[in-house]
Amino acid sequence: GEIISDAFVLTTTLDVPPGEYVLEVGMYDPASGERLCLPDGGDRILLPTPIQVEM
Repeated sequence: GEIISDAFVLTTTLDVPPGEYVLEVGMYDPASGERLCLPDGGDRILLPTPIQVEM
């Protein structure tokens, strides 16, 4: 039930088409680099708010 909040700046290359994109987020063990599992058995979540890429 721990909430982890962090801010990131996302950049893309010029060849990424404009549009709406959904971000996937995963967590890693800092010691091993292994992807951590979620309670549902998955290893990533889709963020509920899409981002908009504009030219």
